[in-house]
Amino acid sequence: MDMKSIVRTGAALVFFLVFNIIIGAANFGEQETSSEWRKLQWDRYDVVIDNFDTTANRFDVTEIYRLSVSRGTFSYGYAEIPTDRTEGLADITISENGTAYTQSCYNRAGTFCVTHENDVTSIQYNFLNPFSDGQTRTIRLKYTVTGALRSYNAGDELFWAALPGDLSFPVMASRVDVILPDGVEPLLTTGYPEDTWQFVASGNRLTWISPPRPSDDGMFEVRVQYPHNSQMKKPDWQAGYDREQKYEDDYQPIVSLAILALTVLGTLGGGLFIVLNFLRTGRDPDTVVVPEYLTEPPSDEPPGLIGALLDEKADMEDVMATLIDLARRDYLVIEQTEGSSLSVFKSGGFEFHRTGKETTDLRGYEKALLHSLFPSSRDHTTMSDLKDKFYTHIPTIKRQMYADLVKVGHFPRSPETTRNIWLGIGVGGMIVASALFWGALQLTIVSPLLPILPVGLGIVCTVALLFATSMPAKTEHGAQQAALWRAFRRYLKDIDQQDEIEPATQSFERYLAYATAFGIDQGFMKRVSPALTSMPRWYYPTYLGGPWDGGYRRGSSYPHTSQLPHRPGSGAPGSGPSLGSPGGPGGLSGMDHSLGQGLNAMSGGLSRMLNSTSRAMSSRPSSSGSRGGGFSGGGRGGGSGGGSRGFG
Repeated sequence: MDMKSIVRTGAALVFFLVFNIIIGAANFGEQETSSEWRKLQWDRYDVVIDNFDTTANRFDVTEIYRLSVSRGTFSYGYAEIPTDRTEGLADITISENGTAYTQSCYNRAGTFCVTHENDVTSIQYNFLNPFSDGQTRTIRLKYTVTGALRSYNAGDELFWAALPGDLSFPVMASRVDVILPDGVEPLLTTGYPEDTWQFVASGNRLTWISPPRPSDDGMFEVRVQYPHNSQMKKPDWQAGYDREQKYEDDYQPIVSLAILALTVLGTLGGGLFIVLNFLRTGRDPDTVVVPEYLTEPPSDEPPGLIGALLDEKADMEDVMATLIDLARRDYLVIEQTEGSSLSVFKSGGFEFHRTGKETTDLRGYEKALLHSLFPSSRDHTTMSDLKDKFYTHIPTIKRQMYADLVKVGHFPRSPETTRNIWLGIGVGGMIVASALFWGALQLTIVSPLLPILPVGLGIVCTVALLFATSMPAKTEHGAQQAALWRAFRRYLKDIDQQDEIEPATQSFERYLAYATAFGIDQGFMKRVSPALTSMPRWYYPTYLGGPWDGGYRRGSSYPHTSQLPHRPGSGAPGSGPSLGSPGGPGGLSGMDHSLGQGLNAMSGGLSRMLNSTSRAMSSRPSSSGSRGGGFSGGGRGGGSGGGSRGFG
């Protein structure tokens, strides 16, 4: 997987996460809007638990609602009651203001429908008639629960969530009564949250009275232990539940501590390993001190390779620098056939001509670029020929550039390979961490801290991603060469601040390719071009006419060179038209005008050529066209009942 693929994968993951956050926020906003549009409240939410038959393991629950509406209209209500810690619900009845509903699933007024699915009993009931602003109703929901009482030798237990935590509207007041069988005295009693509800006991009647707005504190659970009835059968679900509770009480704290320690050690150790790896192998060796400026290239190495050496990346700037350098070395000619109004990919804008010079002395990536630009022995290529086609050759050219960096001893290994290894570790680890995180959320029975393990892994992978681009390290030779080339780059960048600009103008063609690799080509051309006396022999602004009229002809080093006499002291004959050269069509003034126009336009023309060619080479086809304390069982949250209640 190359770097672009890795970046696209990471971007897709980020987009997926952001998309889900936006959707979640939108849904939340819709719910809030709906809740604000219609307002209902439980003036009272009372629960009575009575009619215990401890031998048969059953009891009755009666939920009594006094409802009032302050805005909007409501036509139905619902209750969803978990049954995983029961053996089922039976004898369900509902009444409204004393009038009983009939059981039917045809969605008619005064009826209720009961369904059972995935250990949840769902009850939907339709009011006798809709009620709205200022109206009140009293709803009574009653059902028999079987198999919810827990059997222990130390005492049997009722553990029931009387007030659900999932309520769509507020509860203003509540009371919960538990009436044990006659003669049965409670051994232990508690309610959750016990510090906010008032408790009153009178014989076998136990009462909890809520504070104002008890739903703000979540669900309310009651737990009562009473003398063991040996004739009561232990419910089938209890053995598994007791094992879970024993694990939570005896082993989960130890497991949680181990997970916490492993996460801390793993996160710190993994992050430290990456940092130490960077300090040991990811930093360039120290170099000998070099001058602030070098006015000449420190070696004959080609500009594309030097650009990749300095930023450790083979990019399009390096490809374009290689293109300019190949033109300078007479392997191709660049012709501009239209001015600044040309379209980026218009075939008449820029054209490339192969000169026929043999490629035996070229490096591998230079040959690859030249053969990709002129496939099948072609000697002419337009900008439109490159669009949506040339990009397939770029990975090969870059790979050969990296191979050359290793071959000449600048890097011990391809910097792209090093980066991709660490990017792969980072992105792959993040994907694994995400999958493990969602899996851990389903296994919190092992430990509530289990999800922090993949979070720690994600942190380590994030550190790997942060250091990935810094991991490639040069050899001693490569680091020293990079220091020298940076001094030359500073010279080209600050060329207008130098006392003498003449060396740069004399070597403009050679230096331009390096400036392109350094990413400072536009500034370099802008500063140097006013002092030039001739055009590069490989650049043909045909659209200007004059000495370039007729364009490039293969076999000629420059158009109409026989008509452009050499001015003494201004360059060798045939090196290009010189300012003020006498003779030729149009005479001295005509030549001055044409060459002046050409030199003035050259900087902008070359900049447009570099930008346009880079975009054309890297362009791709549109994707649309292709592809207990004293209790025997566990603690809070282990009760039966609860679920959710609401209205619509």
